[in-house]
Amino acid sequence: LLKRDDFLGDYKGIAEKFLNISVNYEYGRQFSNMCRFKLHAVRSYSFGPYFPQTFDNLMARAEDIYDLNSIKKPQRVILIERSHKPLSANRTGGQWIKTGSFIRSIGNHQELKEALSRRYGDDFINVVLEDMPFDEQIALFKNASIVIGQHGAGMCNIAWMANKRASVLELPATRFPTFKHMCLAKQIDYRVIYRKWRKEDSAEYRVDIGQVMGILDSIDTRLTSGS
Repeated sequence: LLKRDDFLGDYKGIAEKFLNISVNYEYGRQFSNMCRFKLHAVRSYSFGPYFPQTFDNLMARAEDIYDLNSIKKPQRVILIERSHKPLSANRTGGQWIKTGSFIRSIGNHQELKEALSRRYGDDFINVVLEDMPFDEQIALFKNASIVIGQHGAGMCNIAWMANKRASVLELPATRFPTFKHMCLAKQIDYRVIYRKWRKEDSAEYRVDIGQVMGILDSIDTRLTSGS
């Protein structure tokens, strides 16, 4: 929903494949205007709860479009790293705004990544999703057992998770229950580290590595026991 068709980039092709429509700025503006008239309904569905069949239909469509066997041995434990690209186009007037790690990040992400790598070895992957083709994202999350990440667009890949014994850990939660509701609809275990939200430190959050490892102890036990 940007000012020029050029800015739609890869998302233009993805949307056209999934929706079987031609996507351009004018279409986006019409959709945006419609949303303003139906704001409460749109907001409600944006944060959930969701219908389980929504995600089933999405996966069925993805399997029609892409070869999801492209990753031979996908890692089962995923840590999402927010993009370090500084700018993105805004929906209003073509202005430029900061996104990704510039608005929210894990201050000790490298420490967390190293701890997870030691724990899970070759089963672990740290991903910057903006650098990964969309079909590879779907294939990776489809086979995931554990997904860890901050609240943000990358966590929407929960939609592709197929393992009903999988777990999602959100670091930390926000006041929007989007991913809790996604996990509920997909019957996936949802874990979260809560903290009191403060505007002054919202841009960078330092995770307690010991707390994360304790939660993962519980998740790993659940995965191995099959409960």
